[in-house]
This record gives sequence, structure tokens and C-alpha cells, in this order.
Amino acid sequence: MSTFTLACFYAILALVTYPKLNIIFIDSHLILHNNFVPRELNIINKKDRLKLIKSELLKRHSLSLHDIMRLTGASRDTTRRDILTLVEQNDAERVYGGINQPHSFSSRLEDLSNRSVEMTPVKDKMGRLAAQMIGPDEIVYFDVSSTISFIPRHLDNSQSLLAITNSLEVAEQLLSKSKAKVRMLGGTLNREMRYTTGTKPLIDIGSYHFDVAFISSIGMTERGMYYAFDDEIDFKKAIIEHSDKVVLLVDSTKVNKMHNFLALNFNDIDIIITNKPLPDKIVNVANQNNVEIFYTNNDGGDWL
Repeated sequence: MSTFTLACFYAILALVTYPKLNIIFIDSHLILHNNFVPRELNIINKKDRLKLIKSELLKRHSLSLHDIMRLTGASRDTTRRDILTLVEQNDAERVYGGINQPHSFSSRLEDLSNRSVEMTPVKDKMGRLAAQMIGPDEIVYFDVSSTISFIPRHLDNSQSLLAITNSLEVAEQLLSKSKAKVRMLGGTLNREMRYTTGTKPLIDIGSYHFDVAFISSIGMTERGMYYAFDDEIDFKKAIIEHSDKVVLLVDSTKVNKMHNFLALNFNDIDIIITNKPLPDKIVNVANQNNVEIFYTNNDGGDWL
């Protein structure tokens, strides 16, 4: 009897015993994947979990921590250990909030460049709309975000504007594209993400009161806004606490996407700027919390 035939036999036997069991074959190996029992009873061992993750990574090229937890049914700590194992074996590269397929640094730069070029018109329109919400003599916070980095190029007559950020990219755009006064929050510089982090920027925020804060999110559902790391939760909440108006810029690729941490609710923000109509569930929750929604249309105009 072949290995595959034997695996099929055991799969049928397992389904008879556990009708809701997920049956997965990888390289003719049988993996029993059960999301319907408590996590501690899940029968996927580490070897099979790693095979499952590598197989999915091959198809999708990138996986978040949350994606892997749902895929394997493992706990957060177990998933983090699996990620470390894959990285140590050079089967994955650890990135912001998850893993990518391993490939060269030059390829990563090319991928990032291609994605930025593809989204440039969308981000530019969103940045222009956001710039219209800034008044003279205001103190404004600019979050770490490629979309928010497009706001400075649309800041006309910004000599009296005081701009605060912890993003090197945003600071560079403010210096080169506007006449605003620019201040960077202190802290430890994250080399890959190009922003300051740690307790210092969190403390620095307490020294300001922002007229408007532009923030970003890695995912948004009707439940709220998601982020990759838990230290972002306190940071975002501090920004909101010290701001009169909070504007969320989130493009359509982030909508109905969850990530590791649900950090903000809709009552934490005042305005959403996006590029495509939002799902009814999100619109309803936004309306219930008096959140205004602004869209950019195809010709660069704006409508609510």
C-alpha cells in the first residue's frame, strides 16, 4: 500500500471520528487540523505546523502572526517560537508583524518600490484631502505612514504650522516639501521601519496638545483599528488623548483586514479618509460614533 493511500485511509478514519476535522495533505503527508477543539487539544505537532506554514507562505509570500495562528490553531507564544524556528532555518524572513518568503535585500527593495509606485496616485489624493483639513497656526501630529507622508507636498502657506512626527520619512517630506516647523519625537531609531520608538516618544507626546492628528492603521473592521505590535496601543491612545481632532487615513487594501492587536475603537477617531466606499457594517458603526467619512474619487475630487 502506498504512503498516499495509507494517508487517505487514516483521513477517512479521522473524519468518521471527528466530522469537523480539517484534512490537509502536504507532500503526501497527512496533517489533521482541528480548529473546533480547544487549542491545547490541537493535534498538529511542530513539524507539521512548520510544513503547513511554509506551504502557505509559498502561496501567499507573506503571513502575519494572526494569519499563522488561524492557520495552525496554535497559541501566540507557540506561533512566535515557530516563526523563530523558520527564521533560524532560513525558511522565512521576519518582518513588521509577521514573516515573508526569504529573498535578497535588493528584491525586497524592488517589491517595496513597485508597491509604492502602484499606490502613489491613491496615496497622493488622500494626502491632498488630508492637507485641506489643516488650518493656519496649528500644531499637527503626523503618524508613521507612507500615505501620511504624501500630506506635506500639499501644504500651501505652511510657514506658521508646527509639525510633530516620529517618522523619518514624514520628517524628510515635511522639510523638503513644506515650510512648516518640524520637530521629531525622541527615542530609539528603528532601522527597518525608520521611526523612533520606546518610552521616550510616548513621554514627549505629553508635552504637546495637537489641533489635529493624522494617524494610520494596518487593518480596519467594524470592530475598530488593528496594529502589529502591542507597544503601538499606548502610543496611539496617547496621541488621541492629546488631540482635538483625530483623522484616520486608511486605503482600501486595509479594509476588512485584522491584525495582531485591536487597539482603537471608532469613538477614538473623528474622521476617516479612504479611497473607496466602505462596507455597510463599517459605515453604520462610524455613523453611530459620529465619525465623518471622506472619500477620494477617480478624478481627484472629493466627496463625502
